[in-house]
Amino acid sequence: MPHSSSAAYIATYKKIAEDIINAILKGEYTAGEYLPSLNEVCDMYSVSKITALNAYKELVVKNIIVSKPGIGYRIVPDVMAVLADNFRSSIINSMSEAIKISRWLGINSEDATKMFKQLWNETATA
Repeated sequence: MPHSSSAAYIATYKKIAEDIINAILKGEYTAGEYLPSLNEVCDMYSVSKITALNAYKELVVKNIIVSKPGIGYRIVPDVMAVLADNFRSSIINSMSEAIKISRWLGINSEDATKMFKQLWNETATA
């Protein structure tokens, strides 16, 4: 079981990465733009340099940003396509888990499809 400070550390660097993704989606950061320096992220979030670095590493692994040694971290030119692919993969993984659980519970594909359509329509109005 993880130590509570470890859980907070994980949540913090993932939150920073998520905040950056949300800022990209809102147009606050654009393709090719450099992100704030690690020191600026440390100041913005009151975190250590390793936490800021791990947030950026998470984004590098997801191909959202690239590291330019001595210069900083830049958003990839095709960031919106990369994000779309990442979200698509996440949706597929979530739906695969839902299908496994549905089968385990004895829910057939027709009923699962009805549930999906109902959720789709409910979230369209939210």
